[in-house]
Amino acid sequence: MGAVLLNGKKLKFEHLNQTSDLTGCTPFERGVIEFISQWQSGTKKFKIMTSGSTGKAKSVLLERDKMILSAGITAKTLGLKSGMTALLCLHQHYIAGKMMIIRALEHNMDLIAITPSSNPLQELTNDSTIDFAAFVPLQMAGMLRAGYTGKLNKMHVIIVGGAPLSLLLEEQIMELTVPVYLTYGMTETYSHVALKRINGPDKSTFYHALGDVVFEQDNRDCLTIKGEITDGKEMITNDIVKLKSPKEFVWIGRYDHIINSGGIKINPESVEKEIERIFRKEGIENRFLLTGLPNEKFGQILALVMEDIPDHTGLLLLLKSNLPEYEVPKSVYVLKEFVTSPSGKINRSLTVAKIVMA
Repeated sequence: MGAVLLNGKKLKFEHLNQTSDLTGCTPFERGVIEFISQWQSGTKKFKIMTSGSTGKAKSVLLERDKMILSAGITAKTLGLKSGMTALLCLHQHYIAGKMMIIRALEHNMDLIAITPSSNPLQELTNDSTIDFAAFVPLQMAGMLRAGYTGKLNKMHVIIVGGAPLSLLLEEQIMELTVPVYLTYGMTETYSHVALKRINGPDKSTFYHALGDVVFEQDNRDCLTIKGEITDGKEMITNDIVKLKSPKEFVWIGRYDHIINSGGIKINPESVEKEIERIFRKEGIENRFLLTGLPNEKFGQILALVMEDIPDHTGLLLLLKSNLPEYEVPKSVYVLKEFVTSPSGKINRSLTVAKIVMA
């Protein structure tokens, strides 16, 4: 059986139990030990909070057998083996962090646990060997910015999820030699049910289903998921996709983010990608989002929300000369700081609420 490395101390999994001495442990370390103890005690069901990034946060009751199933599918897909070392640098109270622990426990891997930060590799000693790691985009950007390309390339495989990738980060990841996969999933699907290779010769534009999972679309063009992980029942999502086959799709955007302006339905995520390309050419790196604001004549009008930009003069003119008329925002709002999830994903509803309240 493997071991967990906490604050420089290597502890065998079998030596951790409910009576473990947690004195001197950080809240993160304490949470990791408590969950390992809970898992080893044979607990059958676990109450886990969703992140709330795409809706109101809620608690979900997950089954032990499905967690083991998910961990096994990931291990088989990514070639994870006994004796490897996994890095846990995600919040352990969410599904992504919990599943990293379970993968290590169920597949006899060592686990290095580091309190989540924007650059988790800076906490590792030079002789630390990592085979498998899961990061959010914020962490990938922080590590690449700090020059940790070499350490990343020494890993066996990396998965990234929790928030969309910027165009800049996508380009940086494509320069890595270590296989990097973007994940698709949610708490209710026991973390990811699909992966997309985003670098190397096997780079893909499609997410590929894992295990026996199959995909379909409902009448809104939103993805539905069915497989053993969903008890064979169809799980309906709010993710608009382009379906290539029952096992492959391209993610387009969220149905609940669609803006209806004068009868024209605008997908903000798609337009944001185009705006990001325009802004990059102009050297504008500030975060932004598009939202629909109430309007008596059109129902909604498209608005651009910028984060901490000192001068937004000329932005609308710039976009007007590069975008179709219906995709050009009608107004610009500037906020000092966006509301984000622990993974760095922008919480659209709470961020837009700051405009309304201003």
